[in-house]
Amino acid sequence: MDPSDVVCIAVGHESFSRELWLNVRDCEIFGDFHGGDMLDAVPVEQFFDRLKEQYETLKLTTGRCRITIEAEKVPEHGGRIIKEEVTEQTEEWETDLDVQYVRQIYRDHGWPGSSDMETASGAIDKWLEPLGGGEGPRGLAWQQSPSDWDETRWT
Repeated sequence: MDPSDVVCIAVGHESFSRELWLNVRDCEIFGDFHGGDMLDAVPVEQFFDRLKEQYETLKLTTGRCRITIEAEKVPEHGGRIIKEEVTEQTEEWETDLDVQYVRQIYRDHGWPGSSDMETASGAIDKWLEPLGGGEGPRGLAWQQSPSDWDETRWT
């Protein structure tokens, strides 16, 4: 592979973060995990089809000014989750139930087709507020994106 044919499209940070590289000559994307293994290259169309599916099914869970949660292994919840069920947990934040509750909030606001992201994000922020920035009873809450990302159109 000629290095001049490869473009970095995403850079991660810290252990087990991900970098994504586009091989423009072969129309393939491959990923590299810091502290992990290089992933197999996949055709660009296949990569973006899978990314779209993960986004629409909330296997990649985004949030306003928050780091995306990779929740591929978090199963769907079988019924309706009540807020008290989630807030009464004692484990550190980002349990399966936390992620399932975030999914439920988004779906309650029309996800994925006619989603009201602003209202859904407000509901999530209000729910997470008592957890604090790691000072609450359950430890860290949903990690926020770096402050220099907050004013861009990407978060």
